[in-house]
Amino acid sequence: MSKKAIAEAIGVHRSTVYREIKRNSSEYTCKYAYTVAIRRSGRRKRRYQRPRKMTPEMWRSIIDTSGPAGLHSRYAGV
Repeated sequence: MSKKAIAEAIGVHRSTVYREIKRNSSEYTCKYAYTVAIRRSGRRKRRYQRPRKMTPEMWRSIIDTSGPAGLHSRYAGV
């Protein structure tokens, strides 16, 4: 199956398919394998992921409307 046919089948531009194949082809065999693609995408995600500024506890305290740190109780009089 051609790269153009793959792009049409999955509904993306053909350049997207070319990039995906180039980015995730095996260095040794120069062939595309989905297992290599999954592993590489996971590595890229971990490498470039920025540290979170808000911890899950901070989000819960903001969303919590009944607690003293909740937005609704803090700004109820505004």
